[in-house]
Amino acid sequence: GKTTTVTHIVRGLALAGIQVAAAKVTGTGAATDYWEFVDAGAHEVLDFVDAGHASTAGLSLPELENVFLSILGNLTVGEPEAIVIEIADGLMQKETSALLTSRVFRQYVTSIVFAAGDSMGAGAGVEWLCQRGLPIVAVSGLVTASALGRQSTRLATGMPVLSRHDLLEGDAFIRLVPTAAPAPHHNNGVMYASRTTLPQR
Repeated sequence: GKTTTVTHIVRGLALAGIQVAAAKVTGTGAATDYWEFVDAGAHEVLDFVDAGHASTAGLSLPELENVFLSILGNLTVGEPEAIVIEIADGLMQKETSALLTSRVFRQYVTSIVFAAGDSMGAGAGVEWLCQRGLPIVAVSGLVTASALGRQSTRLATGMPVLSRHDLLEGDAFIRLVPTAAPAPHHNNGVMYASRTTLPQR
C-alpha cells in the first residue's frame, strides 16, 4: 500500500492547489511507481535511478544518504510547496532501517505516514518509529480498506488512520503536517528541502 498511499497524498495535495513533487528514494523496481506519481499530479518526479542506482539493495548508509540528498536537492529546484517521498520495503529491512534512523533523514523529514497491511503491523510499526523519535503523523495503507481495520488500527496506535478517500481530502491531510515549511536552504552548494512527507511500511 506504499505507492497507493503516496499517489493519494500527491493527488489530494494537488487537488488542494498545492504544488507537489514526488520521489521514490529506495527500492528495486521503479518505472511503474514513477508514472503513477506523474498521473497523480506531481509536477516533478524522481527516483533512485535518477541518482545513478538501478537498485538500492545492498547500498551502504553513506550511499543511501547520497541518493536521498541528491533527489531532494534536485526536487527543490522547482520550488515545490511539498515533497512526498516513498521509501520501499519494511522497517526491518537493513537499508530502510539505516536510512530512517540516520542524521540526514532526521534533518530533512518533518512528517511520516506509515502504510500498514493490518492493525498488528500498524501497531508494531508505529511503536518502532515512536521509539526512535521519528515524526509519524498518521497510518494508512491496506489496513484502512475496512471500517473494522480502521477502528482496530486507531485503538492499536492512537494515531489518525487515513483511508485513500481521506488522503484525497488534501486540506484535511495538510492539517496533520507542519503548516509552514522551513525555507529551503543551501548545504555544500546544493539546495535541500525541509518539508517532506514519507509513506513508509
